[in-house]
Amino acid sequence: RIAVGFVGTALATGVLPGALRALRARHPDIAIGLRHATSEVQVALVRAGELDVALTHARPTGRDLDATRVLEQPYRLAVARGSALAKKPLVPRVLGDAPWIAVRASERTRARWIDACAAAGFVPQVAVEVADYASALALVDAGVGVAALPASQAAFAPRGVVMRALDQLELSSELWAVRSEEHTSELQSHH
Repeated sequence: RIAVGFVGTALATGVLPGALRALRARHPDIAIGLRHATSEVQVALVRAGELDVALTHARPTGRDLDATRVLEQPYRLAVARGSALAKKPLVPRVLGDAPWIAVRASERTRARWIDACAAAGFVPQVAVEVADYASALALVDAGVGVAALPASQAAFAPRGVVMRALDQLELSSELWAVRSEEHTSELQSHH
């Protein structure tokens, strides 16, 4: 039996479905337990021995864990297809004047986003905060504002939403595979 924790990005990018298909092909009789949880909860569960592998947004701190970056993807700007921003150059003044739809995140992730915007020369004017990417995309489609989303979300964007490159924003979404050092040693000794 293997217990795997994951964040939504692991599904949206295809990382977890691909890994599960490969694992089932190599070990058809293996029992796989899945747990959708925040990165912080998953790290605690790995440390407690309740998860064998966690797919998290950030590399955890501490020497007791083995972490490997599995994926890094840029953020894109989701804009309504009919809006001026769908074609206008994305300069700091334009980005600073636009109403933003923010996706709720950890304090650390929110601070990274705000810092990246400041480094790009603007302060996002948050019009509304939502719980998930699907809600952000729906509000962008409705013309409420713009949203910075991981590139993988383009696959879920409604037809009325354009995902534009946001090169001036030095921000990426990462996915990490995390295991306990103890578990990693056990796995290596069985090979």
